[in-house]
Amino acid sequence: MLDGLAAGERHHGTIVRVTPDVVRDLGIEAAERTLEVARKFADDGVVGLKCAGGERTEIAPVGAGLPRREGRGAAFRAARG
Repeated sequence: MLDGLAAGERHHGTIVRVTPDVVRDLGIEAAERTLEVARKFADDGVVGLKCAGGERTEIAPVGAGLPRREGRGAAFRAARG
């Protein structure tokens, strides 16, 4: 998907960035996988991470320790270490 977005930017000048969703109802393993993918592509179009699903489901361990910084993908780059 990110390759297609990059091609659209090159050919049409349209810039699109993505913010993957952590779906609370899918559990911590799915949330951790989403975070892993978001970190991997932080420099290639992923600019944030959203949270969706039931409000009563706990996902706090996924975001624990992620620094908040200014700039495109900065939190994910920092989280990668």
